Amino acid sequence: MGDGIRSRYFRALSKVDNPPFDSENPHFRSKFASLSVTLKVIREACESEGLAYWHHLIWFESGNVALQSGLMSEDGEELKLSLTPMTNNPDAQKFGAELTYKRRQTAQADFGITGEVDDDGETAAGRTPRRDYSAIAPLKRRYMAAKGIDETKASNELVDALGNPARLSNDDYRRYLQKMEALVREAEHGE
Repeated sequence: MGDGIRSRYFRALSKVDNPPFDSENPHFRSKFASLSVTLKVIREACESEGLAYWHHLIWFESGNVALQSGLMSEDGEELKLSLTPMTNNPDAQKFGAELTYKRRQTAQADFGITGEVDDDGETAAGRTPRRDYSAIAPLKRRYMAAKGIDETKASNELVDALGNPARLSNDDYRRYLQKMEALVREAEHGE
């Protein structure tokens, strides 16, 4: 695998930090990271890899609408990430609020980050808060050190061996970290 868009995306995932809380939801008395700070941390990580992150709306003949997200590289390569259904609400304010919320949630999901407690969505869905992806970067650094390879080669090898962690269920993510830890141990012990 070369230095294509998937490898660059994987490297950007390891560089992106959780955005700071900069907004407050008065209904749930919770703080959260707004769309603007979420996109800021994502754009910083993507820029270092020559990537641009985007969202746009897709209108279907059926009248349905969805939010599409993806990446584009400097050389024109494109990677579509998420397709999130939306309600086609005729009330422009409600549609705009939903669009902002879904852009923020999609962006955070695409990059495995969260800056918010998100009490409203998580409680209503009966789920626990999003997992923390911060365990990946130190494992990757250990892997690089053990193999004596640069970040590009490490990213390529890890993507080839394990796939992309951003879209895994909680159980699959736990298995992903276990497999990654095993790969790191093998590399450290020269196996």
